[in-house]
Amino acid sequence: MNFFPKQTELYEKIFEVSSTYFESSVASHRANALLKIAKIIIVLPDPVQRAYMHYMYLKNNRISSVAQKYSFEDFIMKKTKSNEAKTLRNQLLTTGHYANHLTRWMSYYSAQQVMIISDDDLINHTRTVLDNIQDFVNIEKPVNYNQLLRYDTRVHMYCPLNTNTVEDCYGYKDRHCSEMSKTAREYLENYYEKHNKNLLRLNQKVQFSVPKWLKVYG
Repeated sequence: MNFFPKQTELYEKIFEVSSTYFESSVASHRANALLKIAKIIIVLPDPVQRAYMHYMYLKNNRISSVAQKYSFEDFIMKKTKSNEAKTLRNQLLTTGHYANHLTRWMSYYSAQQVMIISDDDLINHTRTVLDNIQDFVNIEKPVNYNQLLRYDTRVHMYCPLNTNTVEDCYGYKDRHCSEMSKTAREYLENYYEKHNKNLLRLNQKVQFSVPKWLKVYG
């Protein structure tokens, strides 16, 4: 806990953001050992699109030589045989096993301590979602997001009020990324079907707004 900043006011909330805690096999246990009364907020994008965006990030930023060498379709459909490719493929795909990860977190935190947000809602209803988050974590001096965000009708997204650049709008880069092949999308939709159905069942335990990509299984 010494790594966290000290509170200077009683109303301040201390938080940490991570893209890997949710899928980690040990993070939930360690978090609970330190903070049993914590509030957990989880943002879930479409696992199919998430896997593709992760691959494109690794490729475009030259982080992975495997992503540089193979197409996304070849990569996920096991047309690459190297151990490095297998390891990276497993990492990209298992992150989207949301039901498994959520079940693990729910074994340490109650449903009242967990808030699940779909990426769709965060993009399309940004201000409402941010207000709901403030209520969830009991912000005593809530931020008025009407003073910070504007809705841009050109891209139908919420953007910072102090910029006219659509590239700064939340979700813009993801929506304007190159499309994956139809073959790759169909493969991943079949791959994630079981996991998505399991996630939908968990909605009975911890209520959340069901996104479009999950409604098809209801």
